[in-house]
Amino acid sequence: MNAVPLLVATLLAASAGSAWGLETAGDAVRAAGAPEHGNVRIGVMAPASGGASGYGMDIMAASRLAVADFNEHLAERGAAWRLVPVYVDSLTDPGAVIPGLEYLDALEVEVVAGPSIDLFGAEVSALASDRGMLLLSCCSVTLESAIPDDNLYRMTPNQTHHGIILADIMYEGGKTLVVPVGRNSAWVTDLLESAVERFTERGGEAADMVVYDTYGEFGEGLARMNDMVREAGDALGYDRVAVLYVGFEETFDLIRDAAGYGGLAGVQWFGADANTLLHDHPLDAAASVNFTVVQPVSLGDQRSAALGERLAQELERLPSVYAYQQYDAVWLLGMAILESGRTDTGTLKAYLDGHPHSGVGGAIAFDGYGDRGSAAYGIWHILDDMWALADIIDSADGPLHCLDIVNGQPHFTLEHLQHIFGQEAQPDPDICGTPAAR
Repeated sequence: MNAVPLLVATLLAASAGSAWGLETAGDAVRAAGAPEHGNVRIGVMAPASGGASGYGMDIMAASRLAVADFNEHLAERGAAWRLVPVYVDSLTDPGAVIPGLEYLDALEVEVVAGPSIDLFGAEVSALASDRGMLLLSCCSVTLESAIPDDNLYRMTPNQTHHGIILADIMYEGGKTLVVPVGRNSAWVTDLLESAVERFTERGGEAADMVVYDTYGEFGEGLARMNDMVREAGDALGYDRVAVLYVGFEETFDLIRDAAGYGGLAGVQWFGADANTLLHDHPLDAAASVNFTVVQPVSLGDQRSAALGERLAQELERLPSVYAYQQYDAVWLLGMAILESGRTDTGTLKAYLDGHPHSGVGGAIAFDGYGDRGSAAYGIWHILDDMWALADIIDSADGPLHCLDIVNGQPHFTLEHLQHIFGQEAQPDPDICGTPAAR
C-alpha cells in the first residue's frame, strides 16, 4: 500500500475514535484577523505508528496536554476562541509527510506543530512557503532543513551543536582517533559528520564512517570493524581510540555483541539521544566500554517536572525530552496567535522572531534559520548499574557542572533531573567536569 491511502486510512480510523482521534469543529476559522470566537485549527504531525512510534506517542500525548492547558489559559484570559487539534500520523514514512501537509492545507489548517521527526527535507519548506503554512517542529535537526527565512521553525538546534559537544568531550578526554558508526538516516549521518568535522578540526583523526540499514546487516560486519579498531589501538593505544555509535533500539544489542571482540571491547564507546531511557536492557556490556551518552535535556523549572509526571501517568513510562519540546511548540504557536491578534503566517513569524520566549523546557530563541539557537545536553555514563549524570553542557554557554546543579542553581535540581531521566541519578564527583575520562 502506498503512503497516501495508508495516511487516509489512518485519518479515517482516527476520526472514528482511535487514540489519536482526528478532532474537528464546525466553526473552525482561518482568518488573517484576530479570532473573536469559534476555533482555530492547529495541525499536529508525528509518527504515531512505525519505527519511530515511541517518540510519536510522546509527542502526541504532549500535544493533547498542551492544547488542553492552552485552552484553559484562553478561558482565563477571557478569549472566546479555542485551539482545535487535527492529528496526522506520519507513519515513520518519508512519503507520508507531504500528503499529510497537503491534507491539512485542504482543511485550511495553516499552523502546524510538526512535522516532528526528521523524515523530510527541503521539499517540506518549499511546500509550506507555497501554501502559506507555518510549521514548528519539536525535534527536527537535520542540516538540509536549516533554510534561512523559510516557514519551518525548529525547537531543537541543528545537529552541528550536538556534534560539537560529542567531539569536544571525546577529544578533551584524550581520544585521538574516532570510529563513527550508525544507522543510515539523515539524523544519524548529520550528527556523525558534524562530530567528525569538529574532532578533526581540533587535531584528531577519524576512520571512514560505517553505516547500515538494519542491525542484522551491521552485525555481520563486527569482525571487520574489530580489525579496524584493533589496528588503530595497536598503533595509538586503546585509550586513544573511541567508537562513536549513533543508533536507536538496537544500541545495546550491538554493544553486547561487540563485547565478544577484543578490539571493540577494549575502547571507549560514545553515543547519542535517548539511550538512557531504554531501561529494559542489561547495562553490563555498555558499562564495560564506559558507554557515554550525550543527549538533549530539558532545563525547565518546576513546571517541567509537573508536566513530566502527567506525561508519565498517561504513557505509563517516562517521556523523552521531545515531549517537552512539543508541549512548548503548541503553546508557542497559541501564544503567537493570542498576543499578535492574528493568524496569518507573516505576523506569526514576526512574533517568533521578535523576542526570546520561555517554556517548560527553558528559554527559546530562534536563529536566522528558524532553529533554536542553543540547547543543553546531558552527559551520562553508567555507574553502579544505573545511568548517572556526569555533566550538563549548554551549546552556547559551555559547562553547567553537575555539582553546581546539585547545590541548587536556579532551575536545576537533582530531583528534576532524576525525573527527566527516570533514574536514581547521582553525580559522580570523580568525573564532573571531565565526563569523558575513563
